[in-house]
Amino acid sequence: MNPSHPNHAAVRRAAGAALALLLALGCAAPGARADGGAPGLARLERLVRAADAGALPALLAAQGDVMAGAYADRIAYLKLLHRAYVDRGDTAAAGQVAERIVRMARAQGDPLNTALGRLARAGATGGLGQTTALAAVNDIDVRHDDLRDPEFTAALQQAYGDAYLELGQYDFAHSRYLKALEIARRHPELLETSVNGLRLAIAKVYVYTRAPDKVLATLAAIGADGGALPPPSAARRFVIEGIAHVMKGHPDQGRAAYYKGLAIAHARGLALFEANALGNIADSWLEDGNYVEAERAARAALPFAAKASDPATRRIAEANLGFALAGQGHVAQGLAYIDRVLAEQRADGALPDMANVLLEKSRMLDKAGLLRQALQALQEQRAVAARLDAAEHENTAKVLQEQFEAQRRAIEIESLRRENAMKDAQIRKRRVWQLIASTGAAVALLLCGFVWVLYRRSVRTSRRLRELNEELAFHSTHDALTGLLNRPSFRGSSRRCSSIA
Repeated sequence: MNPSHPNHAAVRRAAGAALALLLALGCAAPGARADGGAPGLARLERLVRAADAGALPALLAAQGDVMAGAYADRIAYLKLLHRAYVDRGDTAAAGQVAERIVRMARAQGDPLNTALGRLARAGATGGLGQTTALAAVNDIDVRHDDLRDPEFTAALQQAYGDAYLELGQYDFAHSRYLKALEIARRHPELLETSVNGLRLAIAKVYVYTRAPDKVLATLAAIGADGGALPPPSAARRFVIEGIAHVMKGHPDQGRAAYYKGLAIAHARGLALFEANALGNIADSWLEDGNYVEAERAARAALPFAAKASDPATRRIAEANLGFALAGQGHVAQGLAYIDRVLAEQRADGALPDMANVLLEKSRMLDKAGLLRQALQALQEQRAVAARLDAAEHENTAKVLQEQFEAQRRAIEIESLRRENAMKDAQIRKRRVWQLIASTGAAVALLLCGFVWVLYRRSVRTSRRLRELNEELAFHSTHDALTGLLNRPSFRGSSRRCSSIA
């Protein structure tokens, strides 16, 4: 069985694991950068950036001191801790830290880290199936469509890429990864959504589309300037490189790459990657027709697959073991393994994996001279392939529907935002006019009061002036002491009398 087929569960599971990895929050947001925070955070960030094995223990040892500090230090610490757990492959712990990030950022009114925490939380769930992962990313996009921070934009684009890859929409995935890569190149300070991590994601797309030359060219571009790859990604890199070599018909070069990935996985205790590397090694020996070595590698993969509790990887190992046994002439014994794997795949609806196994089974039976059984296996494989084609069209329709719904929601939100902005502007304008009218009325009242005061004062002044004039007239005709008419008054009277005579 060839576990490198683009529709195979092993590669698809790797893509699902990458969703959690890319959504791990990288460097701290503005205002929450580790290098400007509490003492020791800068050192911890350097350990995480270098994918150092001591990063997680150092972070856990510093937790008490950092979490007693300011919000900027606490949120930066949690993001580093989340990344360290993802690098370790502990998605459960990473999910718990992501939930803490969401709660803390929401309580502080921090929209950027709330959105990043939600992306991390969605990535930690993994394996959502069908369009659920895409819908979750769409929901985060719509809720935070006003965020323009490159950290969020890059993580969002990569999350879209992983969701599309899970759905088998390789063109959409490739496009989103390229957008994220462009942002990461402009912002090398980003911890997650690193240039090398995105190159690895793009290489996975080329594995799915069976373009080995593009896979190798993309992997060759991974360098020290693009950010250190954590152990799971480093192991995955060599497994992907081996798949590309096998696709090109060079199983020996593929094995060399697989063994490099196996060494990294073994050194870090990454059971899932050990099982995956050994399963691919078994497949490369099957390509070479060396069924004894294929059996040895497949049997070695089984305990690691069981330790990782990953049914898909275990099925790959068992199927390869069955083909190796059949290649050595033990057809009945080999068919027992192969048919058990097929039964589990039918029960789980794992159609892509089932199609691969049926095709290899048909070829194996044909070589063994069991033509009727080979034809039956081939007919079933074609029926499964037809169902896969129909499901692919259905998934495409669902993806397009999700995109339409996301755009519609975004348009509605933008329309509501503009409507609210217009209403706010009208309210502000009305308040300004109300203020002007109130001020004018107050001024008018003050003026009226002032005029009334002036009028009352004028009345009092006029009254006093009349009184003074009357007093002046009285004193001009009367003696001040006796109050009798004075002499000028008599002369005036005489003149008036003589003139009458």
